[in-house]
Amino acid sequence: MESNWTLREFRVKHTNDSEERTVKHFHFTAWPDHGVPQGTEVLIHFRGLVRQHIESAGSEAPTVVHCSAGVGRTGTIIALDVLLQQLEREQAVGINNFVHKMRRHRSHMVQTESQYVFLHQCIMDTLQPLAKEENIYENEDLIYVNATALRQLR
Repeated sequence: MESNWTLREFRVKHTNDSEERTVKHFHFTAWPDHGVPQGTEVLIHFRGLVRQHIESAGSEAPTVVHCSAGVGRTGTIIALDVLLQQLEREQAVGINNFVHKMRRHRSHMVQTESQYVFLHQCIMDTLQPLAKEENIYENEDLIYVNATALRQLR
């Protein structure tokens, strides 16, 4: 699973006053532009590592999320993080509402339909990790509104 991301640590030094800071760079490498990762588990796990770092470092670790354009993959991982935190607090999520809210502040956040569907799949897999493994549905396509898009994610 670790082959899907790289963790780097940099020391950055200001040339004028010699102030130094450490920057941790979490680089998820298995996510094609305009696309989605091969499966939800690896991204959910990666998000957990980043969240753990953020919570352990507190205000000492400001967080920057970016991809090539700063909207599709960036919006998807931000939405996943916020929605999983909401799920823990409230036992409910509002995916459409949150994506809409993000897009009011920065257009194209969660840029493609497949990213939007993938976000839903991540939440579903977080809620029902055993259902996916056991394949408890006789015809699992019937439970999805957009089964064609979900088949493309596999």
